[in-house]
Amino acid sequence: ILLIFARNLLVLIRLYKIIWWSCISLICVIPLMISGAVLYLSHDLPSINSIRHIELQIPLRVYSADHKLIAEFGEMRRSPINMADVPPHFIDALLSAEDDNFEKHYGIDLKSLLRAVIEIANQVVALSPCKLRETIF
Repeated sequence: ILLIFARNLLVLIRLYKIIWWSCISLICVIPLMISGAVLYLSHDLPSINSIRHIELQIPLRVYSADHKLIAEFGEMRRSPINMADVPPHFIDALLSAEDDNFEKHYGIDLKSLLRAVIEIANQVVALSPCKLRETIF
């Protein structure tokens, strides 16, 4: 009985070490992945000053002598507006189209992310070994 207990204890200690080092690895790998993604994407990002001082392409407007608009020339008809001028229903429509749980998380919806990972894993498992090889290579 003592020998069985010792074996079970060794198995539990080994399992505990595996779990412990897996957690430590995840704690180290996640910040490395995030910083790697930031470094990879940062050289393509525009500077903050260029975003703050953007000039929209506004069409050429021709006015009469009494300041009435005669015509507009140009492909893009953009005019800047304040955020306060955007109707709340428009903002709600954009948010509902993009993310139903927008107000319930802080930028990353873990439930949806986990669902997507599980879906991808199920698709990979469903592939036969030959098709999996073709997909990877």
